[in-house]
Amino acid sequence: MENENFGPPQNDLRRATDPDGPLSWLPDPEATVRAWLSVALDRVAEGIEVHWLQVIGAPLVLAGHDASDFAVPDFDGVPPPRIGVAVPVGLGAQMAGHAPKVLWGLLLWVTVSEDPAADARQNVWLRHETEADRADELLRIVLQAPDIRF
Repeated sequence: MENENFGPPQNDLRRATDPDGPLSWLPDPEATVRAWLSVALDRVAEGIEVHWLQVIGAPLVLAGHDASDFAVPDFDGVPPPRIGVAVPVGLGAQMAGHAPKVLWGLLLWVTVSEDPAADARQNVWLRHETEADRADELLRIVLQAPDIRF
């Protein structure tokens, strides 16, 4: 019996690009997730080539002013000063001269803009082999400490 899910891995960012999903407030969710991943991988080692990328779970967005009010945001009004996103991903990656590897984990991004006159601080991480059920916990950490190094 033919299995439509059998074969080489393919890109699948439907959970990120869903028009009713948590990342619909981004101008181009697919390009944004790919850019975040590129920055996160460059922090690990330069020149990592991504062969395929899949969003393997529902993204989570939390926002607010401080730890007492972090919640799923309503982007119809003024954006809150702290916004964090967690995207569960799986990817096929390869460094030059090395065999391809399958990586998975949580892609975390945070922006903090408490001073309207200054540029927002942003940071991104790939938490390798971190389950999606830790997204809420880790977002709360990075929203409080956007310069943290994992």
